[in-house]
Amino acid sequence: MGGEEAAAGASAATPAERSDVLIVGGGQAAAELVKSLRREGFAGSIRLIGSEKYLPYDRPPLSKGVMKAGIEMDRLAFLNAAGYEKHGTEVELGVTVTGIDPESRTARTSDGREVGYGVCVLATGARAVPAPWAGTTRVHSIRTYEDARELNEAINAGARRFLVVGGGYLGLETASSLAASGLEVSLVEATPQLLTGRASTFVANWLKEQHETRGIRIYLGSMVAELEERDDEVHVRLGNGTEVVADQVVFAVGALANLDLAKEVGAECGRGVLVDNRCETTVPGLYAIGDVASYRTATGSEARIESVFNATAQAKALARVLTDADPKEVSVPTFWSDQVGVSIRLAGWVPPTVETNDVVSQSEDGWLVERYLGGRLVAIESMNRLIEYMRALPDIVDLRRKL
Repeated sequence: MGGEEAAAGASAATPAERSDVLIVGGGQAAAELVKSLRREGFAGSIRLIGSEKYLPYDRPPLSKGVMKAGIEMDRLAFLNAAGYEKHGTEVELGVTVTGIDPESRTARTSDGREVGYGVCVLATGARAVPAPWAGTTRVHSIRTYEDARELNEAINAGARRFLVVGGGYLGLETASSLAASGLEVSLVEATPQLLTGRASTFVANWLKEQHETRGIRIYLGSMVAELEERDDEVHVRLGNGTEVVADQVVFAVGALANLDLAKEVGAECGRGVLVDNRCETTVPGLYAIGDVASYRTATGSEARIESVFNATAQAKALARVLTDADPKEVSVPTFWSDQVGVSIRLAGWVPPTVETNDVVSQSEDGWLVERYLGGRLVAIESMNRLIEYMRALPDIVDLRRKL
């Protein structure tokens, strides 16, 4: 399989357009796969089809500070058009793949074409969980470049009061960026703690204190019960009876993997499309990487990790699979979060329902949290403790692969 599969593909009649590797999606995983394939010496043809009109771009800055610095697509793009040409990749933007036929190894596009492939890689990413209030004009998501630009336009038009719905990393980073721009910010989270299932209790409480010190009002354990747009304002009543008036609302409660194509062809899916350690789905010749992909852990649970690390690591691993190179052991997942004026580094994956024994080490200017399960280090979190963080990385037990 691997390189031979990509080059040979199916034996069915070849359509007018054909590529050895067809990448469906235009995010970080897609861009990294293009670069990694050429780095590994892949000589076949590559085609990337993305539904957005922009070349693949870096999404974390959309919530980590783009509202302070302004939005510059040239700064966000991983490669410019000349870069894709240099990598021998045909790029189609503003085009959606509407269906895949694994038997004939062809894909149908929104502009009525049929494109053949040797292998197809789903890098379709995820979309923001939609807000439940239909017909609103002052409620924003923040997942795409257009989302961030619309929010920036609202700020430039005079919006000064914001309500962020969601206390995960996206919501907190957005709230931090808004507050750092001198705007009035409130945040509501349905669970009793920030970052539920995503961080230790210490980190969640520390961040709550830091955000509140910067003037952000945080409401925990409450949901939005009512939301109504009146003239130039948004009137919100929380489940605990608190009323909040804002100019704009940012709905940041997570993302849903884009699974339509995978489901249509019968690939096994959970919260993501399930892949093996070769990034292959249960449908031969169909692979998945990045935010859309999940895999079974050693305990039988599902791990779908949304991060820059995961997108790049899976792309690099798949490139080695498709070029028949020796596989490399993938290190534990790493993350970072920029908020409240600092960068927080995290490593390791802990299932949301698993309780760990956390050991906290604090100094005047930083902290390190070591998270243990059954006496083994499974995750670390740090702020201004880079040396200790780097030293601990090799000792982390990757719960995605080991019990």
